[in-house]
Amino acid sequence: MDSLAHLAPLQGRAIINFIPRALSDLSGGQRALCPSCLQIERDAPQPERHIGGLAPWQIKRVSAYVDDHLAERISLATVAAVARLSTSHFSRSFSKSLGSPFLQFLAQRRVAHAQTLMATTDRRLCDIALACGFADQSHFSRTFSRLAGESPAQWRRRTIDRAAWRVRRAADGASPFRNAAPAL
Repeated sequence: MDSLAHLAPLQGRAIINFIPRALSDLSGGQRALCPSCLQIERDAPQPERHIGGLAPWQIKRVSAYVDDHLAERISLATVAAVARLSTSHFSRSFSKSLGSPFLQFLAQRRVAHAQTLMATTDRRLCDIALACGFADQSHFSRTFSRLAGESPAQWRRRTIDRAAWRVRRAADGASPFRNAAPAL
């Protein structure tokens, strides 16, 4: 066990990468003589491997494309071409990299853009739905409710009420945010 004393100063990833190399330097006979070596080899965490998934440049290109074309119809084949992959490979890799299918990612981006428009403009919901790439207001409402947990109209009222409350608090000289330190 004294031969493993030099491992003490190593930490984290260094140990994870060092243990398999150190054990591979031992011959089969040396490993058999050291039962604790066998235990260490069995229990050693495996180094993280990035197998499959999209490369960082592909994720950036796909995200930029989606953000630039939210109002348009975006097909899986088009986005796969942006990432320079086949449709099926892109679909698997996207899910592996981001943890959700592409169409769910697209819906989340569209809803986030709609929330920005609802909070910052007075546009009608049907206009916002079309500007965010939804087929119609009904499709927008169903998707928004599923992802945000409330209807677009309820979300807008709640958001505007909160903003108006902050404006009133600021007009009274108080901080518009809860538990904020008083201005000096």
